[in-house]
Amino acid sequence: MIQQRLGSLLKRAPARAAVVYGETAWTWTQLAALSEKLNRLLNMVALGDGARIGVALENRPQSGAVVAALLATDRCLTALNPLRGPERLCADIEANALPVVVASSHVLALPGVRRAIARHGRTIVVDWDGTCEMESVEPVLVTDRSTAPGVAVETLTVGGRKQVLLTYQQLATAFRSAGARGRAGDAGTVAHETGATIVSTPIAQIGGLVSLVASMYAGRRTVLLDGFLVDEWVHAVERYRPYAAELTPGAMRALVEANASAHRLASLQVITCGTDPCPPQLADALFSRYGIRVVLTYGAVEFSGAVAGWTRADHVRWWIRKQGAAGRALPGVALRVVGRGGVELPAGTSGVLEIRSAREADAGRQWVRTSDLARLDEDGFLWIEGRTDDAMIGAFA
Repeated sequence: MIQQRLGSLLKRAPARAAVVYGETAWTWTQLAALSEKLNRLLNMVALGDGARIGVALENRPQSGAVVAALLATDRCLTALNPLRGPERLCADIEANALPVVVASSHVLALPGVRRAIARHGRTIVVDWDGTCEMESVEPVLVTDRSTAPGVAVETLTVGGRKQVLLTYQQLATAFRSAGARGRAGDAGTVAHETGATIVSTPIAQIGGLVSLVASMYAGRRTVLLDGFLVDEWVHAVERYRPYAAELTPGAMRALVEANASAHRLASLQVITCGTDPCPPQLADALFSRYGIRVVLTYGAVEFSGAVAGWTRADHVRWWIRKQGAAGRALPGVALRVVGRGGVELPAGTSGVLEIRSAREADAGRQWVRTSDLARLDEDGFLWIEGRTDDAMIGAFA
């Protein structure tokens, strides 16, 4: 389970960089120290298992430390996004009626934020220097709507924003399927990896948050950027030398057009893309320019991430023949296409996609119908052909 893995990583807590922003690096030791402070404050106000803890997430080390601290317990992290502006942030705080909100002094200085928090709960300030303090203001507390341990975060569909709860079991299964297993140390304990993950999307959004958690789950160093700027991203790749990275099609297009030195990106073997459909021509252009293979994924929030995708091996073998496919089912996932009445259709026939995943609460016993029109070919590759409603393809990755 994710709590045990992160708890083990924090317990061992070497003086090795865990979360980096610019020239500032928080070590695992610092993450463990903040985790201890935060847990003590939450326990003081009886916010234990299942308690919803609001966190105003920024791409900064202290936010990464709070995420690690909460996910090492049985609480529910409710993500709040300061990038949406003070008015929207205040509305989200009030709508969730959170018993406590963790935020930096910068976020708390935004108009109305402290007042919105105090209507329902307490404020914990977490800052660059490791500060972790509960403000002394006595709020009007409401009865906490405790929930299952996990991460509550908004996702965007064409029909509007929707908050979903990803349980720890779902996240852990998703990370194992994606290969984020970490490494066993002495006596089978979880060890800290030496690799790095570069996160250029906001961790207040589902893609960035899951990238951060997956990186920490594997014990890797996480490098946070404010966004995707070609020069800054290329510098980070050259400095930290990751094997893989995640980019949107827009970021890939900017990288191709920038004509950066391929030598600076020599460590990268694959780039994962799953936020929006990626034109095969763009994937080919990036491979031609930098020799980096683009590994496409398909998924949805309800399935805790990607359920189908390309591997590097599949890309080498099949890309020329299968350009445009979303990949094949990932481990623990089964795909099928059905027609009228839910009858499974033969390979190559278009219909509605159904998914069965071991990540779900029923351990993959039930088929779940999606809103996507698709077909599966004779080699098991998934081809998305449209949608039956306003769901957004690839909303998770």
